[in-house]
Amino acid sequence: MTSISELLRELVLIESRLGCYEILYRGMPLYRIFRFELRKKYLKKRVPNYTNDSRKSSFSISSVFINVLYSLYDVCTVCFTKKKVDTIIFPHFRLFNFNGVLIEKFTDPLLEQSSLLGSVAVFQQSYRVNYRRKRLRIDMLYQVECLTMFTFMVSLVFFYFGKTRKDIDILIKKIRRLQSVAGKDRFKMYFNFVNFYVLSFYYRQIFKKLKCKRIFVVNRDSFKSQIFAAHQLGLKVYELQHGVTMGPTVLYSGFFNPVIDPDYFLTFGAMWKGELFAMPVDRTINIGFAYKNYIQSLNVKISKGIESVLVISSPAITEEIVTIVEKLAILYPMNKFYFRTHPQENLSVSQKERLTLCLNVFYSDKSIESNIEILSYEHVIGTNSSVLFEALSLGKNVGRLAF
Repeated sequence: MTSISELLRELVLIESRLGCYEILYRGMPLYRIFRFELRKKYLKKRVPNYTNDSRKSSFSISSVFINVLYSLYDVCTVCFTKKKVDTIIFPHFRLFNFNGVLIEKFTDPLLEQSSLLGSVAVFQQSYRVNYRRKRLRIDMLYQVECLTMFTFMVSLVFFYFGKTRKDIDILIKKIRRLQSVAGKDRFKMYFNFVNFYVLSFYYRQIFKKLKCKRIFVVNRDSFKSQIFAAHQLGLKVYELQHGVTMGPTVLYSGFFNPVIDPDYFLTFGAMWKGELFAMPVDRTINIGFAYKNYIQSLNVKISKGIESVLVISSPAITEEIVTIVEKLAILYPMNKFYFRTHPQENLSVSQKERLTLCLNVFYSDKSIESNIEILSYEHVIGTNSSVLFEALSLGKNVGRLAF
């Protein structure tokens, strides 16, 4: 069976050969707006049980409503302020409870341990929890959920009327030589383009108002409108590494474009090279993993015991991990195995039943941030997960499952 890495290498070549990157919108390939979703669709058709989002997204309606109201106030404050902000941070959407305080593990520790603490604003959005009073660095916080909501509503009304629709149709003809594009896919692409355009317009006005000089983002695809807007104004864009990248990926594989890609990519360590992230080598900077220092300062004591093993699962290989854990539980009855699923992963009913039959297999508490939980173990096992590298950096015994 062809591996996902091999399929992605082949896909990158096919995209180029079909001319998917030739249709430009203001200096960037139009295809880049749609590439991530189209690649996932391509792989799902060719890889049995492929998914990187097996857990359905969950959110609280009341939290969404409250966050949008707060963000309305914050966005209005931005519009009428005379304050200048040199640096704007766009953190990951996922927040973790850290001793009663909600933190974002990539940007918050960097802020705490860097010289950026001057003129900085954190533009946060999250729909799963009302985080207003619990968020770390609340003095820098601006909620921006309302911008996303307004953009969504505008895009619903005007998705069919953009001038770029003809270029999208030409692009679709090229994509159809690679995979099917149904009517609903076409309309979704129209919608996504208008959504991209409107959101980038909003942020361009905000950047100009605040006289911003640079932005930091976590995950370029999630913040492509912000990156595009920043580059239109000549601002510098920095992207923070947010996970392990060992080879070709749906997100990064391809070609660097100075309009839609960051100016600099900031990595956890020297082993991660620019080509893994479609970045020139001289634009890749090793800044280390600031969160490690943040965690080690807690001095958490081992609580699970030397016989306990933390098992890190992954949504792309859930079945393989479950099978291995079943065998390990039989081979090592004196050990206790704590099974931790990925934030975007849920076990099937049959997988849960199989693990329940293993008396020395338990479920990890996913409400605890992974690094905090790692501190309670001496042994961590898994494969191709950023959690394994985090465990190594924290001095744990780490085993890689090979299959």
